[in-house]
Amino acid sequence: MLTAIAYADIADNIDRNVFPDFEVSSDPDRLLNLIVPNHIPTLQWIYDCNFNRERACQILHQEATVDDFDPIDTTQNEGDVGSVVQDGILAETLTQEMWAFITKLAYAVHSPDLHEKDVPLCLSLSSRLKSARKGCEKIRMPGDTTLDPVDEPGMCHENMLILSYGFLEICRANHKLTELLKEKVVKSKGKPHPLKQIIPAKFVEELEEEGAILFAAVRDIATSYIALLKKRGVKAIKAQVRWGESGEALKLILSDDDVEYYAKEYVDSALEAWSGVLKVKLK
Repeated sequence: MLTAIAYADIADNIDRNVFPDFEVSSDPDRLLNLIVPNHIPTLQWIYDCNFNRERACQILHQEATVDDFDPIDTTQNEGDVGSVVQDGILAETLTQEMWAFITKLAYAVHSPDLHEKDVPLCLSLSSRLKSARKGCEKIRMPGDTTLDPVDEPGMCHENMLILSYGFLEICRANHKLTELLKEKVVKSKGKPHPLKQIIPAKFVEELEEEGAILFAAVRDIATSYIALLKKRGVKAIKAQVRWGESGEALKLILSDDDVEYYAKEYVDSALEAWSGVLKVKLK
């Protein structure tokens, strides 16, 4: 959790010139973008993500309260923050709205007098989870393909892994949110919670169901890529390295044994990465 003391001491000391500029001077980041396709986190990113994701998780896991230090308030007062995560990557952009809904609902449960006005907009969270799940189903790899190994799709990319883990984070937070809504709103004892009149009767049930299905869909993606990597990974990489004029040129510096070695190393690394997805638990 970002505290007031920690906030005051944060400094951006990332060396963005560590890679030499071998390209045109007008585009000094070209080489860096090829090596690191996603943005390097910035100071503003830390502030924004702390509010838009970390604080919600802390509250849902009962590790913080809504009254704790809020860096977003501080940066807003300084006129230095936007309404969304700045310098974010694609995975964060695709999950930004869901995190906003989860955060606002968590706040509304604890402080309905201040945040219940945000609840109606957040009721589309279940449909957002459903849309994410349908998107995941489209990128699942089939059990087998009829493609030539040269044309086999890329079998691992950091953006796919980041998005997979991003969705898993959403699912875990969503599960905690449903538990909170059940305890404090749906099954609350004594005086009814103010949100009970706003939240539809089936909302929490649908939210729990869609979150569990999305979680399963992400695991299905990982399982499908693991199966493909084991079956055709090395063969596809070897064929693609030797394809075309570039493949012919690489023969001068990479022997068949070298290609075999690096293909196996790549597949082992990809299998390890995807297996990490399967180790994440929903509860």
